[in-house]
Amino acid sequence: GFATLVARTQALRFAAIDHALRLDSLGAEAHAASGLILAMDGRWKDAWAEYQRAIELDPNYAISYRLALSTLAVLGQEADAASATRALVERDPLSPVTFAVVAMTQLSFGRRDEALGTAKRALELDAAGAMPRAMLASALLAAGERDSARALAAIAGRTPNTTPWIAWVLATTGDREGAAALVREVEGQRGRQASANITIAAF
Repeated sequence: GFATLVARTQALRFAAIDHALRLDSLGAEAHAASGLILAMDGRWKDAWAEYQRAIELDPNYAISYRLALSTLAVLGQEADAASATRALVERDPLSPVTFAVVAMTQLSFGRRDEALGTAKRALELDAAGAMPRAMLASALLAAGERDSARALAAIAGRTPNTTPWIAWVLATTGDREGAAALVREVEGQRGRQASANITIAAF
């Protein structure tokens, strides 16, 4: 059945990561990927431990910090998130994805003004980017600019990283039809993709 398929898919992911770690136990990339798989399984503290190991092995591997920020937001570890943010921006200062992820983290901790400025910087670096648009739409909504938020969310690209935020903006600003259409798009990923579950919950 469907539950069995989900379990098998997750088992394959963990098997792949175990294999990668056996081949290169000192590789930051393998530990960062392990953290991501653990986070997808809802094992947030274990994920953070893997990200910390990845950062220890290669402090300049920016992806470790990006992935860690989402986990730290879930864990509510604001001080660690602030430290990871500083390290990430220092190492990856021209990446729109970096600033979009930082804006997401700031929103998660209720830092609305900072998130708005950071999201605007992400869009300056990539005006058509899916994540910069989605995060600026979310930051605008948090700042009370509902019309601007809805308009930007409507044209933001749909990716696993953006659909939860877009659904939240559309549903909150009254575009229930648009949010419902987005939920239908991700319905097939329910149970297999964490972002799909969050998108559906946002509606």
